[in-house]
Amino acid sequence: MEEVEKVLKVVEEFEERMKAVEEKIAKARAELSRQVDEYLAEARALYASIIEEDRRRAQEEATNTAQIEAAKIRDEYRARAERIKKQLDLRKEELVKHLLERLLPAG
Repeated sequence: MEEVEKVLKVVEEFEERMKAVEEKIAKARAELSRQVDEYLAEARALYASIIEEDRRRAQEEATNTAQIEAAKIRDEYRARAERIKKQLDLRKEELVKHLLERLLPAG
């Protein structure tokens, strides 16, 4: 009977140590899970900030490109308007000269 009691005691001690080990493993798992969640949150925040920075940079680049293109178009239309104005002024002068020649007798 004594032998059985010793075996039971050894089994009981083993179970207690296993329970302590399982508790340590559970705590370690919980801590690891917490750290993983923390790292994931940090990674998500970093990813979001990188995406936001890229979006802002792309928007600035698009705005700058649009402003440059708008300036080119304005310059082209101003140049065309100036050429047309010069042509109209020249034709106006020619028309006035022609009318004067027709209305005023030569001589």
